[in-house]
Amino acid sequence: MNARSTTFEFTCLGKHVNEIVCSLFHPIIFNRTHGKIGYGNGNHYLIGNLGFEEIYCDFIDFTYIRVSSPTLASDIDRDVKTFVEHLRTEAYLKSTSTSPSNVATSSHQLSKSPQFFPSPFDDQRGLSRSPIDNYRLLSTQTAATGTIMLEFFQKSNRSWGVFVEPLIWEVWSLKFNCIRDDLANDWEHLQRTPFDEQLFDKMLSIVHTVQNSSYLPSMPGQAEVDSVFDTRYEDCSPYNYRISFKIGSGPRQEASNRSGTVQASAPHAIKNFLRNKLAL
Repeated sequence: MNARSTTFEFTCLGKHVNEIVCSLFHPIIFNRTHGKIGYGNGNHYLIGNLGFEEIYCDFIDFTYIRVSSPTLASDIDRDVKTFVEHLRTEAYLKSTSTSPSNVATSSHQLSKSPQFFPSPFDDQRGLSRSPIDNYRLLSTQTAATGTIMLEFFQKSNRSWGVFVEPLIWEVWSLKFNCIRDDLANDWEHLQRTPFDEQLFDKMLSIVHTVQNSSYLPSMPGQAEVDSVFDTRYEDCSPYNYRISFKIGSGPRQEASNRSGTVQASAPHAIKNFLRNKLAL
């Protein structure tokens, strides 16, 4: 099964990251969740009702929906928060490690005129840059970059039991370029496309993608239900998913330890298997 992959990129302030991720990941997971699945005789199954709720963002003029499952919503929010905390910590460390001589002029100094910015936003001849040039230059003043990934997978049934390697069938990646906090006023002044418009465009793309069911795993029998669905939730049945992230060029990290995810590498698992066999 080939994984379908979609990537969105945002340039924003640190305070916007959490709501951007939640406003996209929650609707995606809503569309990848059934009401609670129950089995009767044999492999006959029933699917319960799935509720939803509207969430209003605090920093962005945007509303999104999520599954009305407190446990599922809490799990997603916790994973997103883990990514945001790592990203903002990286931004803080970069900001504090930069020497004063290399730090750009503070935000209140840069916002003296909407058409003219002192260094680094004026050119070397002392001429004012255009708003578009200022926007492009400001976009390069990032404190940190990071990517958060939402993956849907099917657990692999290995009879010989060395390791469990999920078969990933869909991946959603959000890449963030965080603008330095001291440039917040200038960024909000020069931002070309409001976040609500960006998110609306992304939602149209998401709706178009999730309506194509060709990538969905087939409905499993009762014995294999946990290979396709996360059975931990009492009020809904989301497809197995995991959230991971990368900060800058660092290693990939799991946002939380979810059932069915790979915690050890395949080579390491094989070595342990062979070692145990030789010890017998």
